[in-house]
Parts: sequence; C-alpha cells; structure tokens
Amino acid sequence: MHHNRKSIYVLIGPKGARKSYLGRLAEGELGIPFFNVEALFLALPAGQLQSDCLYRPLEDAIANHFAHHSRATIELTGASDDTDRLLNNLASDYQQRLIRVNAPLEVCLQRVAERDQAQHLPASMEMLREVYRRSAALTYSYDLIIENVNLGPDDLLKAFKSIL
Repeated sequence: MHHNRKSIYVLIGPKGARKSYLGRLAEGELGIPFFNVEALFLALPAGQLQSDCLYRPLEDAIANHFAHHSRATIELTGASDDTDRLLNNLASDYQQRLIRVNAPLEVCLQRVAERDQAQHLPASMEMLREVYRRSAALTYSYDLIIENVNLGPDDLLKAFKSIL
C-alpha cells in the first residue's frame, strides 16, 4: 500500500443510488472534497460531452485539485466506455479506493424522478435502465460495497469511514 500517495475515493453505481449524496456527505462531515461529475459535464461547452476523451475535463480537475490537497471523492456510473481507462489512469497516480453504491432498479428510478433535474444530465427511462444494466455488470474489485436502500447519513458515513 502506498501510504504517502494521495487518495481518491471512487463511488461507482447507477444513477439514483445516491452517490452524489454520499460524496457531499463525506465532504461536509469528513472534509474530503467531492467532484460531482454530472455538474462538471453540465458545465462543458456543447459538443464536448460527446468527445472521445469524455473524462479528460475530470482528470484535469482532479490533477489541479491534488496540487494542493491529499484526498478527493468522485462519482461514476461506470456506464461509459472510457471508465476502465479513467480508473487505470487514476490508479497510476493515486491510491484509489473503489466504493460500489447499490440500490434496486425501481428505487433508483424513483429517486431520479424525485430529484432536481436541472442538477443532472437528462436521461430517458430507457437510458436510465441501460445505465443501470451496464453499471450492475461491472466486476471491479471493490474496497467497499454499500447497499443503499434505507441507509441514513450516519450509516453511510460509518461505511465510508471504514476504508479511510
């Protein structure tokens, strides 16, 4: 283990599993800055989101962040074809901890329907189901798996703290 390396906590799961909620909770309660990937993508100029290097803006933001900080959390659905490349790049530069955040499909769909749509990339029901399917098929070696159905903030923080 690389104790002197900077740490990145990668929350991986479908839309609606509450990765962003956990990331903001860890930032507020544990002081680990959170990169909301959807917010970063929403801020990109039109057309850049469909580019071949989907995660380049995220990698650049992380590199800038780590110039002055030692820890960060990001969120991914894992549905992008670039996910493996991104995770390999992050693992080469940082101590990477993979955290799987799960919830049943119907719970995820309900959560997505109830949240502020302006804060998220638009997605049809068909796309949400496909993202869920692709995310569920991931076979990474996770450091932590959170079944996030009825967990409150204290339970989520306790789980997150277990891998710090």
